[in-house]
Amino acid sequence: MSGLVLGVMTAGITLVVIGPRTVRVTGHSMEPTLQDDDRALFIRLRGAPARGDVVAMRYPRNPAKSFVMRVVGLPRERVSIADGIVAIDGRPLDEPYIPPERRSHDTFGPLVLDADEYFVLADNRRNASDSREWGPVARRLIWARFYAIWWRR
Repeated sequence: MSGLVLGVMTAGITLVVIGPRTVRVTGHSMEPTLQDDDRALFIRLRGAPARGDVVAMRYPRNPAKSFVMRVVGLPRERVSIADGIVAIDGRPLDEPYIPPERRSHDTFGPLVLDADEYFVLADNRRNASDSREWGPVARRLIWARFYAIWWRR
């Protein structure tokens, strides 16, 4: 088989396996990062999500639905929130992506995550349902990582 044919086949398989998937954002929970009706590209997640990643995930209470959230707590960490400030293992988390007008004043936890659990929060903390309400998310439910916005009104 020629190198060109092999290269094209490899590229095609790569696009199918890890290639970008388009997600239409609905709602305001990830504002200002993602806005209602944005079309965003997500890449299939290989390995573990990192703190700060914006991910596409299956909703734990109804896996037929997908949500977009930000990962803040990693496996085996202790997550707590006091007056809207997220702390990981007792240390406040720096969240420059949350403008003051989007920050909540909630109190939550502490909660220690299991070995395969993640704590996810929306960026618009005042207007969202996330792990504060429905608990941690199992790794198997997180399927992609945000890559780019390709269309915005």
